[in-house]
Parts: sequence; structure tokens; C-alpha cells
Amino acid sequence: MYLIGEGRKAYLDFIKNVPIQAFFFFMSFVFCHGGLQGHPAAIKWVIGIIFGLMGAAAAVASSSLFADSVRENVVAPARARAFQKYPSTNGDAIVWGKQFIKRWWLRKRALAEVFLVVLAINLCFQAAVISALLSAINAL
Repeated sequence: MYLIGEGRKAYLDFIKNVPIQAFFFFMSFVFCHGGLQGHPAAIKWVIGIIFGLMGAAAAVASSSLFADSVRENVVAPARARAFQKYPSTNGDAIVWGKQFIKRWWLRKRALAEVFLVVLAINLCFQAAVISALLSAINAL
């Protein structure tokens, strides 16, 4: 499995960025509430939105690096093996369909690993947002 084997470094790099995302979302929630004093103003909303966008950008950048690593090391080799074993045909639609199904069936392990990676990305993003929201509620 990729996350246990050669993907540990990419996964740990992804996990290292989750607290940064949580910090940006925490600051966003605090400023959108009106700061620690609770006096909302337009400038505080703008700063809160900027922090929220920075948190979203950090989440997208971190997730895309991790997903690219998985694509290069899991999906691409599985796809190459599937096309080597079941090459494309330019003939009948039924033969093409059978080859297509066989290639997808041959890549089922890679698909399961991609599913686990997407699940990990979603859970980490949700944990960052929930942690930031609970911290903001406690701080206010």
C-alpha cells in the first residue's frame, strides 16, 4: 500500500500543513466575528475573508501535491500495466468495451488506494476546519 510504503514522506508532508490550514481558518473565524472584542467592522470582515482564502489556498496546494504524488506513483504505473496487458483496439465497440472493463478491473487496487487518499484529504481538511471553529468559539 502506498501510504505505508513509499508514500509516507508525501503523506507526512501533507499532514504537516494541516495545522497551518487550521490557523488560517481560526483567524478567519475570529476576524469575521469582529475580533477578540467582538466589534464587527467591514475591515475585519475583509481581513477574515483574506485569511479564509489563504486557508483554502493552503488546503488546495497541500492536497494537490499529495494527490500528484499518488498519481505519479500509484495511478500511472497501474494504468501503464493495464494498457500493456489489455491494449486499445480500434475495432468493434464490444471488443473495445471489454478491453476497457478489463483495464479498470486490473486497476482496482490502485482505485482503492486513491479512494483512501481522497478520504484522508477530506478528513484532514474537515479536522482543520472543525478545530479552527472550536478554537475560535473558545477564544471568543
